[in-house]
Amino acid sequence: MAGEELIRIVVTELERLISTRNVVGEPVRLGDRVMIPIAGYGFGFGGASASGTAGEAQSGAGGEGSGVGAGAGVSPIAVVILDGTVRGPTGIQVHLLKKSSALAEVVGTLSSSIVPQVIDAVRGRQDTPEAIHVSGESVPEETGHGTAV
Repeated sequence: MAGEELIRIVVTELERLISTRNVVGEPVRLGDRVMIPIAGYGFGFGGASASGTAGEAQSGAGGEGSGVGAGAGVSPIAVVILDGTVRGPTGIQVHLLKKSSALAEVVGTLSSSIVPQVIDAVRGRQDTPEAIHVSGESVPEETGHGTAV
């Protein structure tokens, strides 16, 4: 398999993995509260291929080769908590899990603008907090109301 093809396969898989669904985790119900985990993902990859022939000193020697490497990391950065007993934006809390992380600081800074979007996303999928789907249950189809972090 040529190096280009290997890189194409890796990129295709990374595109599949990098999505809002994987950054914003499945909601988990705990009593009157719904917790939504937020994760940070990092990916890196590289590849190379070469072919050639040896000089006259090594007659008949030639070859080709290719290789691809990839790495990924996932870390939890925040949890969004929707409190079903409190109406409005005050019922939504964003708890950072890594205060020293630059990405977590950005989430904390942007949380005031994210909270209304989370409310809109939740309202777009169901009318009541009880209708929120939790892990292990069916997940509603995408409505286009999601928020990328």
